[in-house]
Amino acid sequence: MTIREFQDDLKKELETLFENFKITGTDGQPANLKVYKNDVPLLSANSEEQTAPYLIIRLDSGKHHEDNRIGTQDVKILILICVFNDDENYVGSDDVLIIIQRIIERFAVNPKMEKYYRIGEINWTVGDTETYPYFFGGVELSFAIPSYTREDDFC
Repeated sequence: MTIREFQDDLKKELETLFENFKITGTDGQPANLKVYKNDVPLLSANSEEQTAPYLIIRLDSGKHHEDNRIGTQDVKILILICVFNDDENYVGSDDVLIIIQRIIERFAVNPKMEKYYRIGEINWTVGDTETYPYFFGGVELSFAIPSYTREDDFC
């Protein structure tokens, strides 16, 4: 099991979680949330593809335990959220909160995902309104993922 495989599996989980979730795109039409690993892809200057709304799964840090008898490592990830909403009542911040709540609900109610298990607290944040009509937020989660088990005689 690799950290990259974990990130791929989390991407699939979030795509499934939000597959029927429609939110305003930059063209003003309902759009699905896109899920990216690490960052949004670079678009050419003449690209008509819209980026928002999206989630980014960013690996923050990890810890492989020195005395690893249980065969797991801890991985902390950040799920970054970007939505577009040009409503002057700033309802884009509500969109961010709905997405945060869905992510929290998914991993608080059922911390298991495939071969992984959410550990520790769930932290979240929202951005300020100075970025109108784009609104930002984030969720921080940690998971125990399968790793190498020490095999020497001194375990």
